[in-house]
Amino acid sequence: MDFETKELEERSDYLEYDQVQDWYVDSEYFQNIQKKLKGSGAKLLVGPRGTGKTHQMLITHLECISNSALPLSLYVSFNRYYHLEPLMSSAPNAKTIFHTWVLAKIILAVHQFCEKSNFDVTTILKEAYLQKEYLENFIGQAEKGVFRFDDEEILTKLNVSSIKNIIEASITFCRRKRAILLLDDAALTLTPEYLVEFFEIFISLKSPIISPKASVYPGTTEYGMKFHLGQDAEKVECWINVSQDMRSYSTFMDSLIEKRLFLVTKEIDKDVIEILKYASFGIPRAFIFLIRSFIQSTKSTKQARFNEVIDQHSDLIKAEYLSLKRKVPQFSNIIETGDVFFENIIDAVTESNKSSEDHKNLVVGIEKYDNKMIDRMVQFLNEAGLLYKYSSTVSHGDDREYTRFSPHIIFLIKSRAFNNGRGFEAKKILEKLLAPEKKQPLRRKYQKLLSREQIDSLKLDLPPCPKCQTPRIQDNQRFCHNCGAELVMPSAFENCMELDVNVIPLTSFQAAAVKEAKFKKIKDFYSVQNPTSELIKVKKIGGARSQLIIMKVMSIVDEFLA
Repeated sequence: MDFETKELEERSDYLEYDQVQDWYVDSEYFQNIQKKLKGSGAKLLVGPRGTGKTHQMLITHLECISNSALPLSLYVSFNRYYHLEPLMSSAPNAKTIFHTWVLAKIILAVHQFCEKSNFDVTTILKEAYLQKEYLENFIGQAEKGVFRFDDEEILTKLNVSSIKNIIEASITFCRRKRAILLLDDAALTLTPEYLVEFFEIFISLKSPIISPKASVYPGTTEYGMKFHLGQDAEKVECWINVSQDMRSYSTFMDSLIEKRLFLVTKEIDKDVIEILKYASFGIPRAFIFLIRSFIQSTKSTKQARFNEVIDQHSDLIKAEYLSLKRKVPQFSNIIETGDVFFENIIDAVTESNKSSEDHKNLVVGIEKYDNKMIDRMVQFLNEAGLLYKYSSTVSHGDDREYTRFSPHIIFLIKSRAFNNGRGFEAKKILEKLLAPEKKQPLRRKYQKLLSREQIDSLKLDLPPCPKCQTPRIQDNQRFCHNCGAELVMPSAFENCMELDVNVIPLTSFQAAAVKEAKFKKIKDFYSVQNPTSELIKVKKIGGARSQLIIMKVMSIVDEFLA
């Protein structure tokens, strides 16, 4: 079987537009999302990685292009925002460059929409700094951290007011009634300063005929002083709650299989496929990964293949969560304690399931506890997709309010929460998964899931003043309170550049070629003018193979800084 087939591609942004449309699975849940995206008003599409936010936005965008009765649609991805992060410590006008970068990408989207709709956009975008080539050049230079004096014109002339005028002119020019801005990958979690700046732009662009929509992660709660979720924008969930209606969820996944994975799944045991649906925890990208891994497994028995896939994917999820320590080292302690907290939840829910033969338990209610560090810990777990947080709380007695969570099902499967004995019976596991939910969820307190010492030790790991070594007293402290020296937080982008090439998932042949080309760290691929030409110098490495290596490097950077 061809494991590189597009049917097994996990990311929508790597698919052709025809494939995005052909493989789209419709349902009542997603119809509501489409209605919100195409409708008026500002919206935030909320979900962890892989839940289909990009796919939903692309479907909306493509329908708007082909149907003149729908709004003018400007689709923009900000997935390369982290390339501008080093500017925060090297350029005094970093926020201005970022602000202009955002607006330039929106103008570039005007060019792209008009081209696909067969309109000559040059009649409304006449100035030199608004031309497509100029915009692409500025965006590329900004992402390389390069500032040129030639860019001063666009930095001063491109502002929110001028952008709104251009969008309104485009609406009239393209004979549409209004516009929607589909701002994808807007969860700028590694650069809170840019996140605040972005949402100031977001809310400023909103008008009766311009409706901005942005995709973000569920853990993000602070968008700046000027932006208030619920008032300035409506939250739209894009993460299916698996435990709410498991049979409906299974039906949805059947549609995904029928449209996209029918040929690759026909040899897999039906009960195994059902379990893998729930193990993906409402994340289509994860389901595709699980199917791919099961097919690729060389284990001789069904049980061995199943266990390998569950172990492999759960390890990857946990590794991605723990990688946050390198991305945001100031939260290392909180992230490590969050790992302990999550494992204790898994143990408690597993024990609850084993104590009941006729019911399952996928929900745990945790009594609310006023502690900002605990809140941040939970946000990281929610953002990573390890915990599904219910939007509403429940009350039990006076002053006892519980927040409900569902832990990732794959970890419950791994802990054998649904196994009766020591053997492997897919049918029995499935029966337990589909058993009625206990009427009352498991109830716990943070003080029971973590020790008093663990709660008290929750703190930020802030680097001391580089000049006098005095510890910081606040995470947003800009100057040392002892000697007055400027304090700079470590750059996540620069940390990524220092990663060894061994982290890239290369074949032994590719790894040997990278070594021969003298690439030792990720930054080496960025420091040379043309890394492809360096790789081609290696024997048996041609254009296609060098491009595949470069794509893997870019994928590692994207995943690290996503």
